[in-house]
Amino acid sequence: MDERRRRLRVPAQYSVHLEYQGSRSLAQTLDLSLRGALCIAGAPMPEGAECTFLLTLENGIVLSVDAQVARVDADETALRFTGMPPETYIHLRNMIELLSGNADDVEAEEVMPFQ
Repeated sequence: MDERRRRLRVPAQYSVHLEYQGSRSLAQTLDLSLRGALCIAGAPMPEGAECTFLLTLENGIVLSVDAQVARVDADETALRFTGMPPETYIHLRNMIELLSGNADDVEAEEVMPFQ
């Protein structure tokens, strides 16, 4: 089983922005994990490209995550998170825990926060 399938992924539909080469485009998430997201991206990005994943929460907090394009299919772009502040990691972890409905699943696969 490859690495991307071992991670807990939760279905999550959020409108997000992806910043790539100075441009910002709208995207829609399909799922989230502690280490990445699957999106329908509005603008194409090549595999390996570095970008910023921006998710604005209802309270106005913006989660800004450094990411790399791991895979591109016809309609989907898989992102691997490469860095985020500890506060962002905590928000993301809490979101995934709520969406999964099982804190034990999240805790079992938790990784060290990005620096």
